[in-house]
Parts: sequence; C-alpha cells; structure tokens
Amino acid sequence: MKYNENIVTPSDYYPMNRRKILLLLLLPLLLPVGCIKEDYRNCPTGLYVTFEPKNPKHDYSELVVEVNLYFYDSDGNLKADFHYFRDELRPHDRAAFVPSIPIGDYSLVAVVNGHQDYETYGIENYATLCTKVRQDTVSNKLTDFFTSEKQISIGSRQGGGIQTEKMMLAKHNNEIRLKILYDGYIAPVNTVLEAYAEESSGLFFYSTYSSLATRHVRYQPWDILLGNQGLPLQFDISVFRLWIGSDANICLRETEVLTGIGTERFYTLNITDALITVKNSANEYLYNTNEKLEYTDEYEITMTLGKDFVILSLSINNWYIIGGGVEV
Repeated sequence: MKYNENIVTPSDYYPMNRRKILLLLLLPLLLPVGCIKEDYRNCPTGLYVTFEPKNPKHDYSELVVEVNLYFYDSDGNLKADFHYFRDELRPHDRAAFVPSIPIGDYSLVAVVNGHQDYETYGIENYATLCTKVRQDTVSNKLTDFFTSEKQISIGSRQGGGIQTEKMMLAKHNNEIRLKILYDGYIAPVNTVLEAYAEESSGLFFYSTYSSLATRHVRYQPWDILLGNQGLPLQFDISVFRLWIGSDANICLRETEVLTGIGTERFYTLNITDALITVKNSANEYLYNTNEKLEYTDEYEITMTLGKDFVILSLSINNWYIIGGGVEV
C-alpha cells in the first residue's frame, strides 16, 4: 500500500490536541485583568502633565528638548522630582507621565529646556530654587527656556484612571534686534561702534519671581550686520529674563581701537524702563507688567544716531519712544 503523507495518525493528532487543551486552560491567566466597578485596585493610575505656552506663537511640542518636574510640599520641601528627555515624552503632544506620586497637595514646578545655556540648582527647597545663565559672557542665541508653576492635589484615585494637569508656560529668554540709523553721525578715525547688553544677575528665583544682583553678565551680539561704510546696521542679542525693575541695559559704545587712548562714548538704555513707556495708537501700555513681558519675547529697538553721538530718535517694535536729540 502506498503511504499517504496527508493522513493524520492518532499519534500525530494527540500532541496537537494536547497543545490546544493546554492553551485553553491557560487563556484566562493570559488575559489582562480588567478594571471593574467593584475593585479599582488594578485600574491604571498616574499623572500626565501637559504643557501650553502662554503665547500661542510658541509650539511647545516642537521646541521641547528636556522637561524637569519638581513636587514641593506645603513647607517647600522637595518630595519628588522627575526628568525627561524629548523621546521619553508622549509622542503626539510631548506630555510628561508621572507613574506614581504620594497622595497630597503639591506646588508643582515645571522647567522646560533648563539645560545647555542654563543651570537649575537649590532644588531641595522651593525657597532656594533658582535658574541661572551658565556663562558670565553670552555670545550665542539662547535656547528657548520656559517655566510654569501650579498648585495640584493628588487624590486616592478611587475611581481609577489617570489624572491630567495642564500647565501654562512662560518664556524667559528674549531676542533683541538693535537697528542703527545714522543722521549726521561720522565715526571718528580708528574707532569702532559696539553694542551689547549687560545686567548684574542672570538669575531667576522661583519663590520671589525676581532676581538678586550677585554677578555681572554680559550679552554679546550673536550676529552683526554691517553697512557699506563698515558701520554696523544691526545687532542681534539674546538676553535672559526681563521683569519690571530689571537692571538689564542695552549699551552702545564707541571706542578708539588702535592705541587704546582716547575718550569712550556711551549710550545706555535700561530695557524695561524703556519698555514700560511704550504705548500703541490707542494709548495703551504694551509692556508695563511682568505678565506682558513674559508674553512678548522679541523686541526690535531702532536708534537714530546723530552728530556727536546724539540719539535723535528711539523706537521699540515700531512704536516711537523719544526724538528731537537727546544728549548722552
């Protein structure tokens, strides 16, 4: 008799049948345990922290590189902190997932992109939490830096599910484009015209939302546009946080460069003192509060420089500030 390879003998069938029986017996054990109304112990828990910039022109999901979260109790003590790189955040919106946190009330502080150009320290207590610009001389375009704070409550989650908290981000670095126009100004022989910004801090204390004058920081232009005669027409400068009362200044300086001998001439503009005077056509102040300063991060300052180093006019974001000749 010819052997038919398609015939299944009892010995062939039995192992297959036994495997099926074993799989049927194991299936209930392999299925995920559900979240049922009577027992919430196996329900998913945790916290998602989502972010939205106060100024909608900023796309958080595109800008974020790193997120740090700090949970402080009512005494200001750090109870937990979590750190994420971009690829560890939820892909579609870059939300941060906190897997577990003890039940309680917290002051939650979010620091976004507090790396590279910045350093955050004193995290053990909210009163000492501070971010500073790393370098005393900054000559590059600063990384976009955001923070947010929110009071949250972590409950027992008796109903199961994952808690979500949305945090609104304030931006703390600014871009200043200084444009120079010339009306009768002639540069003396062997001189150079410089522009830069400086302040006595470069710090941001979260508890006071202000800074302390503890060091000198200078912000050099990261880009300079020169005119046909070699005179600078535009300086692009990054500065750290601006707030009402800040001593951050724009400095325009003319110096003799060959011998180092001669008179230096300066024009100094306190940035926030100038900003709080800016009004629109409806006579409304545009930058006279810290909230407005946090909303705006780009300022175009245009100066007209006249004979004998006189500032003939000054405008900010095309809004006129001064004119008529102001001696330095």
